[in-house]
Amino acid sequence: MRIVTDSRPNEILRLEDLLEGYNYTVWINTYGPFDLDRTLEEQLARSVSKNAIVSNQTNVSASKARREALELLLHPGDEAYGPIDLAAKRSEILALAKPCLLL
Repeated sequence: MRIVTDSRPNEILRLEDLLEGYNYTVWINTYGPFDLDRTLEEQLARSVSKNAIVSNQTNVSASKARREALELLLHPGDEAYGPIDLAAKRSEILALAKPCLLL
């Protein structure tokens, strides 16, 4: 995919830069806000892809979704892949993620 104009917030772009690693690339995107009168399938078909399929759907609280997103952002990987020097970048990642995840 070729992005001509990247209109994502600078915080998201910086998070992607911080999470870059050997054999490892992070791409962060958000979708929404969604109309409340549409199902999840309808929302995803409209905003992501008309071929989007939802399976294994589980309801979770907002706080659990935030925790899981943060865990994924802080995934250390191993010596063959993962963010380079994650420990040194952790505080900046948390500071950038906080407003994005409304922590």
